[in-house]
Amino acid sequence: MNQTFEQLKQHNWTNFLTHHLQNWYGSWTIYSPEGEVMKSFVGSRCSIIDAEQTHITQTNVYMYDNGTEEEKVYHNTPNSLINGLADQTAQASFMYMFDQGSAIWTVNRFEPGELFAVEFWFRYQELRHTLLVMYNLDGELTKTVSVREEDLQKPCDHWTLNPQLIPHRDILNGEEGLAITLTPVTQLSQPTP
Repeated sequence: MNQTFEQLKQHNWTNFLTHHLQNWYGSWTIYSPEGEVMKSFVGSRCSIIDAEQTHITQTNVYMYDNGTEEEKVYHNTPNSLINGLADQTAQASFMYMFDQGSAIWTVNRFEPGELFAVEFWFRYQELRHTLLVMYNLDGELTKTVSVREEDLQKPCDHWTLNPQLIPHRDILNGEEGLAITLTPVTQLSQPTP
């Protein structure tokens, strides 16, 4: 079925409202490129939508161990999922919301000399796990952020308070195959052995 851009945009927005318009509470852990915990805190992300369901105000509150709090407010519209999830996004970016609740956010194209980030959202029942990977201007990994959240209206006890990284392992385990890379202008390379 061929859909118009407007239909796809509306489908994306509907998936956002269906799967992510809850009030979330959870723990945020920031890891160094070596996997060491750099910072850990709790936070909430609360959203309010207007009557026409065309504008969302999202308020994030971060609560730190020293007793301080930080608040950030974002404004989302159906266009912002295509042109950047939040209206403060400097680089052109997009967010795609899958039907089952997963999502991905990233910049439209990788530009050498600019920051690069990609964020993955995973849903399971009333739980959400977000993983944000950030690279510096030289293309080097600077940090990974893990956000483990639950719906404030339906709290659960599935998350551990002490996440542990798994040890390094060889995921290929001697397997051979083809590698395909994504170029800075989001074109796939030819497969190489």
